[in-house]
Amino acid sequence: MDLPEKLIKAQMDKLQEVDTLIKQKDLRSALLKYLDAKGALDGCIPYKNFSSFVRRFIDNISVDIPTISGSAETASESETDHLVYGLLSCGICKRILEVPVTLPCEETGHTFCKVCITALAQSGSSRCPTCQSRFSASFSEKANASFAVGRLVEIYFPDVARAYQLKREGNECFAANDHYGSLSKYNEAVRVGGPEASVLSNRSQLYFVLGNNEEAVSDADAAIELRPSWSKPYYRKALALFADAQFASCSATGFQMAVLDRENPQIRELLPKILWKYLTLESDTQDTMEVTTDTEGIADWCSKMVERFEEAVAVLTSLMNRCPKSASKEHAVDVGLDIVEEILTCTLCYRLLYKPVTPRCGHSFCKQCLHRVLDFKPSCPQCRSDLSDYLAEKRFATTEVLQKVCESLLPKVFEERVHMFNTEMQELARLSEDEAEIPVFVLTVAWPDIPLFLHVFEPRYRLMVRQALESGSNRFGMACAPPSEDNTTDVFADYGTILRIEHIEYEEDGRCFVHCKGERRFRVLSRSMREGYHTARVKYIADRVLLEDEILEVRALEDEYYGLIEKELADLDSATLAHLTDNIGPFPAKGDLSVHTENGPPWIWWYAAFTESKSALPSWNLNLLKETSVKARLQMVHHLINRD
Repeated sequence: MDLPEKLIKAQMDKLQEVDTLIKQKDLRSALLKYLDAKGALDGCIPYKNFSSFVRRFIDNISVDIPTISGSAETASESETDHLVYGLLSCGICKRILEVPVTLPCEETGHTFCKVCITALAQSGSSRCPTCQSRFSASFSEKANASFAVGRLVEIYFPDVARAYQLKREGNECFAANDHYGSLSKYNEAVRVGGPEASVLSNRSQLYFVLGNNEEAVSDADAAIELRPSWSKPYYRKALALFADAQFASCSATGFQMAVLDRENPQIRELLPKILWKYLTLESDTQDTMEVTTDTEGIADWCSKMVERFEEAVAVLTSLMNRCPKSASKEHAVDVGLDIVEEILTCTLCYRLLYKPVTPRCGHSFCKQCLHRVLDFKPSCPQCRSDLSDYLAEKRFATTEVLQKVCESLLPKVFEERVHMFNTEMQELARLSEDEAEIPVFVLTVAWPDIPLFLHVFEPRYRLMVRQALESGSNRFGMACAPPSEDNTTDVFADYGTILRIEHIEYEEDGRCFVHCKGERRFRVLSRSMREGYHTARVKYIADRVLLEDEILEVRALEDEYYGLIEKELADLDSATLAHLTDNIGPFPAKGDLSVHTENGPPWIWWYAAFTESKSALPSWNLNLLKETSVKARLQMVHHLINRD
């Protein structure tokens, strides 16, 4: 290790010791060690070293501050108030939701105030506070408010919603330098909705800009009483106190804001300035602090800093231990449930929202309904916003607040909606009976026990596959077009095979690649349509049981024909054989003919799939598929071998 590296390592070791001493609250030793590491033990401390030490202090000091759980107490104590307040309050700020946005979480979509999510993203955290799902840093900027949740807030808390609107108008006036117009809006917001922390905090900032520091501090204190865990009013109070040269009070407030939000860059910049003024009481031009490095000089400096810090933490702890009592008008008004049901009605199916999803555009639909629309075009059916990104993310999380409002406020209607959905899913999943109504994918012949890979891009078949998955059956029918010689107007043949979905991969545009495997064979009894795709009433078919005197004869045929196929496969080159295995699997072994199965020996179906590439006739394929005699199928295979 060369000399520069040794010096750097020595300094890093000293700084680690500094961090340890700060955690042990031995501030005097920590400061001496820090000054030594920075080469500043010469009787004065430059401001840049002082500010760096203060930030190091913020990062390493451990403070046990209680958290506030739940929302603020409201004046009303009715059961409905508590229920609705809990449903429509933000999990971050504990207030009634303001400009509610629903995050694209992985399973359940959680809804918060837009300003809270924006602040979260700006702090460097792009995770949902409830489930820790990641979201993009730009999400809060691009996401619109949830219209359904916003309407619920407006009807249950009209005064609060109006006060929020006035506050936003006041913010716009402030941004346009119309300070007195802004003050008028903030005053009206307090009159309409009662004292509310964010309005008071914004008015505090306005008073500070207008030079009225006393009113700025008063509004900041009121905001702190309502939301003691929110750092912004502490910051605005500190600015006003600093401007009034009240450095002792300002230092305590500075420590409080740092404890609450130690990563905030504005706070990390302001606190060292506050403490510098408090400890030096010098003019702005003073850029060094003259201190002696003996015990008395350092101890006096450190004791002042620790004293203010401990006082600040004690006050903050007291504030946090008191459950804030909201003075705003946050009690729910009586609302007719017919109005609530109208807001919570899906505009696609005109039924109560079930498993509602809310894309970035802010409109909410039943998950199943929106999927059907996106199969045809990746845009919102209500506002036509592009939902390509939403489709690509594959995060169709149920919007929790809307689902809970449906369950809690409309229990009977919701119960009926759930029953309706379950009935529909049972109909889709009813494939296990001897006769059943099944969805039919019209494409090709599928064989029992043999894999089939599908690229599904047509909207109707994307819907079919998704419904098969949603219903839990994971199955659908596959049938080919009828042979031309049948001279029929039917869209698909009279025989087909049930496919089981084993694996599925989605593309960003909604297309999917589906790995299926054949199961039971069926005969079509009647044909119909459902939501754009074909369905059929079918009867399942199975091989007849071999009699004892037939088994020996059939086994001899199987041995002979199986051997012929093995010889044929042995003549294939390795590349062709590998391609064959990748697509339809390896050549199956012979089975036990004494054990009856619905579809007989799998190797017969495997050879049928192999011969499709050798131009087997469609009519031959269908005749093989519908044949229920193992012996007859073996003879058909032998005919194909001889033909080749």
